[in-house]
Amino acid sequence: MSFAATEKPATDPPAPIARDEEFARARSREIPVDRRAVPDAGHAAVYVRISSVIGRIGLQSTNEIDRLVLELQSLQQFLEAESQRVQREISAYMHLTQAAAKSSSIVIESMGHWRNGADRHPRRPE
Repeated sequence: MSFAATEKPATDPPAPIARDEEFARARSREIPVDRRAVPDAGHAAVYVRISSVIGRIGLQSTNEIDRLVLELQSLQQFLEAESQRVQREISAYMHLTQAAAKSSSIVIESMGHWRNGADRHPRRPE
């Protein structure tokens, strides 16, 4: 039985580095080690613009969230009012159903007496 070598020979070149990894390595060389360092005047204007854009986006997002919260609150109030209305209608329907059932039982009871002749007057002799 013969065995094939499963290991790569040491002369093979290393696997190619992914493009994202190359970019990350290049960027890591550009970023200063001391992040607390004050940027120069050219960079300061960029930071101000970026802060302004972020502030506007944040304000727009906050306003949108506030609008959505108000809309959800009004929807919640509407649903609570509808829930109470439906509960009142169900209660009224239950009372109506009970009254109809009582009326039906009274009618059925009366018809039972009528069929049995309990309501008949005695015959007069001729």
